[in-house]
Parts: sequence; structure tokens; C-alpha cells
Amino acid sequence: VEKFITLNECRHTFNQSVLAIKREQSLKDASSGYISDLVSTQITVRGYRTDELKRALATAKISQLDLRRCYAKNLIMNPDLDVFSWTWAKTHSRVEKFSFNEVEAMANALPDVQRAIALERLASCRPGETFVRKVKLPHQLRANYANLVNGEIVRKSTPLSGIVIAQQNNLPRFLWRSEPPKDTDTLPRSSSIQGDVFIESLGVYKYAN
Repeated sequence: VEKFITLNECRHTFNQSVLAIKREQSLKDASSGYISDLVSTQITVRGYRTDELKRALATAKISQLDLRRCYAKNLIMNPDLDVFSWTWAKTHSRVEKFSFNEVEAMANALPDVQRAIALERLASCRPGETFVRKVKLPHQLRANYANLVNGEIVRKSTPLSGIVIAQQNNLPRFLWRSEPPKDTDTLPRSSSIQGDVFIESLGVYKYAN
């Protein structure tokens, strides 16, 4: 347990170091950081990396690390854990609105060919138009558990991101549930949103006229 506590502390320190490098770059170039933040909302697997962070990771020879997994802390349960079950929260997605200027900034940050296509599409729009993008959220792994406290069962729930450690000689009663199928819809139905994606490389839709 002491080793896992130390590991969690190291993960936290590493996370804070990565955030400090990102903040340093955003202070040096506020406009670049703003555009990067807009583009990074589509990056959900390995964690967004600024140019300075990429250089720092390369210098430390740890460029291939999965940053999100490095941040994930292990859960250390209190003694007398009676029952433990995994479950999944289906968070689906959220819809974000963007102004014409924000979409134009994102388009300018794209690679050459994609940038040209995106800017050509935007040329047909009015500067005051509003756009939307669906940001898919992964299912969240959670746990329902119960402890014996002074002879009474106390039930709780918590999100999970890593290994679970039970501080007792015998395992509690436990149940694993596999992740449910991912939602495959593209955008919540709305009469105010056009049915087809407007700029595919950015995943943005127009509001219907």
C-alpha cells in the first residue's frame, strides 16, 4: 500500500510538470495557445501535446508514453471492504458552439490540403454564422462498493482510472461488468442543425438557415 501511495504521488507530480510546460508555452504565445486549445478538443486518446511538451518528452526519451494512462491514479480502498462491483457510466457526448472566427482559426491550423478545403467552405458563409461540433465522451468506468463501518454497511460510488487495492487478507465479494457498446450516432437530432457535416476535417456542422 505504501508503494502504491508513492506511485500515486509520482503520477501527480508528473501531471503537474506536464501542465507547467503547457502553461509556459501558452504564456509565451497566447494566440497560438488559444488556437491549439480549440483544435485539441478532438484529441481524446493520448492527450494533447504542445510543441514545447513534445521537445521535453523527446529530451527525456519518453515520447511514446500514453500521458492519460500516466496520470491515472490507483484507488486504495479502506479496510473491511465487503462488496465491490465495476460499472460503466454512458456519458455519450456534448455539443459545443463555435463562432465563424473560431472555426476560421481552427481551419488555419490544419495541414495544407485540409486547410484549403476548410477555408473554401468557409468562404461561402457569413461572418456572423454559428457552428457546432459534437465532442464524444468515452464511457466512464466507475465502482459501486460497500464497507463495514461499526457493524453497519455503508455504500458508496466512485469513478475509476486504474488498479484497485483492497487492504485486507480476504477479497470482498466482487463483480466485473464489461464495457457496453459505444454510441455510434453522429449528432443529437435538432431542427436547427444541418444534417450533413459542413467541414469534415474539423467535424463542424452549420446551423440551418
